[in-house]
Formats: sequence, structure tokens, C-alpha cells
Amino acid sequence: MLIDFHKRSKPVDVNMHQDKTKVMFNDCVRKSTISVDGKVIEEADSYVYSGRHPRETVI
Repeated sequence: MLIDFHKRSKPVDVNMHQDKTKVMFNDCVRKSTISVDGKVIEEADSYVYSGRHPRETVI
């Protein structure tokens, strides 16, 4: 999906910032090395969305 996005975005001048791009895997997908234009994309263990981890409970 990431490689497809990269290929389709180039002709319309939308650039992916490869240093800021990270990948995550879930239990349904086997982990593998992802590279775009020869640059390995770093794996992330978690992420923060709107200042919160997605699994945080709001009380």
C-alpha cells in the first residue's frame, strides 16, 4: 500500500517525506522490511493521534 501510494503520488507532485514515514504491523501480517526508492522505512511500535494513544480510555 505504501509503495503504491508513493508510485501514484509522484506524477501529481505529492511527495512522501520518507524520514517521517513509519510502518506498523498487526497480528494478521508477517513483519518484513519495507523500502521505498531503496530507503528502508522505520517500524513504529505505537503512535499518538490528537495528543493521545488510540487505546487510552477517556474518563
